[in-house]
Amino acid sequence: MTESDDLSRWTNRRWHKLDFSCGQAISRSELQNLERLVEEDPNDCNAHRILLGHYLSQLHCSSKLDVEFVRGEYMKHLIWLIQNHPENEDLGYCQTIVNVDVRKIEQVWRKAIQDSPNNSIIRDNADAFFRMLVDKP
Repeated sequence: MTESDDLSRWTNRRWHKLDFSCGQAISRSELQNLERLVEEDPNDCNAHRILLGHYLSQLHCSSKLDVEFVRGEYMKHLIWLIQNHPENEDLGYCQTIVNVDVRKIEQVWRKAIQDSPNNSIIRDNADAFFRMLVDKP
């Protein structure tokens, strides 16, 4: 299945590149389609990536009433991606330390590094997270 075939499962749109940033502008129906895809196929990496981008964009603009839901969804997709595809290039860009369980993310990254100690891409993605901890004001 090509990336464009995968897209047609949940949207009629076309993007130049399928990555987490696509999730920042999805419609409610596309969101529902993606959530359904993850339920049907929990290993659909592209669906997790796009949902991660969606919930990241919502994390900073959600009302107090739904910030817990958004945080939970963001964490769910981030942890899935780290555990299943820690080398994914999106992980270098779509992480935050605002409104999340930093300790849980740290544990998942440490396990990913431990499982693949010689993989420089995984280390770079983990470093993107750990640098945020050091650089936070």
